[in-house]
Amino acid sequence: MTGVWVPPVLSPAVIDLIDHALAQRGRTRTGEPELFRRWSISTVARVPTDRGGPVWFKAVPPAFAHEGRLAGWVAAAKPEHAAAVVAHGDGWLISDDVGAGRSAANAEYEPHGHPLEAAARIQRVSIGRTGELVRLGCPERGPAQFHEELAALAERSDLLAGEQADALSRVLPWLSERLSALWADGMPSVLVHGDIQEDNAQWTGRSWALIDWTDAVVTHPFAELARPLMNATAAQKNLAVESFVRVWAEIVPRSMVERSMHAAPLVGAAHQVVNYFRIVDGIGGGDGLHELLTEWLRRMLLECSQLPPAFTGRRK
Repeated sequence: MTGVWVPPVLSPAVIDLIDHALAQRGRTRTGEPELFRRWSISTVARVPTDRGGPVWFKAVPPAFAHEGRLAGWVAAAKPEHAAAVVAHGDGWLISDDVGAGRSAANAEYEPHGHPLEAAARIQRVSIGRTGELVRLGCPERGPAQFHEELAALAERSDLLAGEQADALSRVLPWLSERLSALWADGMPSVLVHGDIQEDNAQWTGRSWALIDWTDAVVTHPFAELARPLMNATAAQKNLAVESFVRVWAEIVPRSMVERSMHAAPLVGAAHQVVNYFRIVDGIGGGDGLHELLTEWLRRMLLECSQLPPAFTGRRK
């Protein structure tokens, strides 16, 4: 582990930072910040203001220090699917609340569709803009990066049991070959949120907005499916996949979409393994983070084991 990050408390210094950032935008705090969550990955607080409703303050570890810049990019590129960023700095951001309409007694506020449609539309607007995103601090993860990261994980006896490391080492040559073939098929690398679940998708009354961009990377678009499908029911999976695929089928051949769907469980699991490897290595494995690393590794290895022998990397 490279270091241990301690999430900040709502100290006078933190509150002063919030007040100064709001004042720079002509806004004033009207009450005490309310701590929403403080755990391994972040400190989050709701802050009442004099205009525009409440805002959310978030502090994150150094590995995610770019989140404010990235969230601001998303808000500029696809404002209907993002929270407006009020202010940000290295390791913190303040954003507007986007979910205020959820409790309104009006049918237009009843959520419909699936957040994956918003994710796919954000992905599409990021096509060809990898350089911008990388300059903001967003990691890029293609086949070479996957191989490098997974090979490094296989050497970590402090994070993996011996049989887990051995299994990962055995499948890595085939996995790298498969990921290279997937990228060669022509789907562009795009901005992938990586953690679309209930807490990170808010209904605005008109569309879904995605928040919490700490796990975001530039990678294969269909890696996005892994997290929302992780514990979904059959009906939820159908809605999620249909919403996501429909957006991509508008601009790429259906055959390419189908091949990407076939590879989605593998590339999605690999993406989650690498994400949690970096999180656990950077801030520790508490709060269930190490368990998520090993669970996604189990799923990735299972995907590898279900492939026909001719495609397991043992060809002669």
